[in-house]
Amino acid sequence: MQYLNLSKANFSQTVPTQLGNLSNLLSLDLSGSYYELNSGNLEWLSRLSSLRLLDLSSVDLSEAIHWSQAINKLPSLIHLDLQNCGLPLIPPLTIPSLSHVNSSVPLVFLDLSWNDLTSSIYPWLLNFSTTLLHLDLSFNDLNGSIPEYAFGNMSSLEYLDLSRNQMWGSIPDTVGKMVLLSHLDLSDNQLWGSIPDTVGKMVLLSHLDLSYNQLQGSIPDTVGKMVLLSHLDLSCNQL
Repeated sequence: MQYLNLSKANFSQTVPTQLGNLSNLLSLDLSGSYYELNSGNLEWLSRLSSLRLLDLSSVDLSEAIHWSQAINKLPSLIHLDLQNCGLPLIPPLTIPSLSHVNSSVPLVFLDLSWNDLTSSIYPWLLNFSTTLLHLDLSFNDLNGSIPEYAFGNMSSLEYLDLSRNQMWGSIPDTVGKMVLLSHLDLSDNQLWGSIPDTVGKMVLLSHLDLSYNQLQGSIPDTVGKMVLLSHLDLSCNQL
């Protein structure tokens, strides 16, 4: 068996660890259980070395303490959806050590939205800084400023959603390095300062949402260079 889709099947109780015996699986979808299905840990995943797509959204993973290490053991994983899983927090690290950066997982799509994650997730994300195209961290508890060392180096990103968090501070100039972005959502945070001129370097951007922040100043002239822009929301700021 290579493809197993049990999404919205109304299963309950615990994910059977015997799924780890399906060593040829390329795609596993257990999503849509809305916390009726849970997993004590994810060690059984380590036996699925060929897995490329994993969707556990709305599966209760609140007891999967070492979930990030389990993901790091999937060398073929490209698509990961852990939306609304109650993920345990990754222990915070000091930036110089970056001891979570030890994975060769080629992730392209990553959705960790609706998990109450904090900024301790950033060092782990650096595992995928050269491969990620789609990153959704919306509806979490990310706090502090937007870290330049994390997102500024994700030059391949096409989709980035950091909305509905607790981030504050200014939008870093390095946002202009993400020249392949087509979707950027920083809405509903506590960002202040001006919109950096470097946003104009994101010439492929079609969706830009900076609403519900505390941004000040004028809209940069460089926004006029975004010729593909179809959605622009700057409402509820102090511009």
